[in-house]
Amino acid sequence: MPARTAPRCPLRGTLDDRLDELVELNLVSGDAFGHWDLRTIAEFRRPWATWGEEITARWIAAFPGSRPFAAYILGEIPPATWQHEFPGLRRPLRRIEGCEVSIADCGWHRTEHELEHLDALGLIDRQERLAALKRFNEPDWYYHGRYQRIATGA
Repeated sequence: MPARTAPRCPLRGTLDDRLDELVELNLVSGDAFGHWDLRTIAEFRRPWATWGEEITARWIAAFPGSRPFAAYILGEIPPATWQHEFPGLRRPLRRIEGCEVSIADCGWHRTEHELEHLDALGLIDRQERLAALKRFNEPDWYYHGRYQRIATGA
């Protein structure tokens, strides 16, 4: 039989060795456009156990003064209690089966409110606080594209 000349798939390893892009989005932001949301706490725990450390390092590099949302959902960090002054603008944590964390308003994520919360918990050092304050003065301070994703390499 002749040698194979067709192009080969550049992906190596099994599916378990790679992080799915939508799973990563769920881990960093808590959701992924409704239909692709992780539905159970177990669906958060499995990839977080493997990828959590790397995701957190990349997240802090992109958003100093913030942490990936999975850390709050999984109870590793107590969530902030900040709520928007107008009840109609509050965004409560969606239902996640098995999740014992309750968040009345997720609007503090990636903002100054989260920085102050993490600082009060003693999770922010002086260097990260200064980097966060610098980030808040940049035009893309909240832009999701600051985060270098593992799944896509972008």
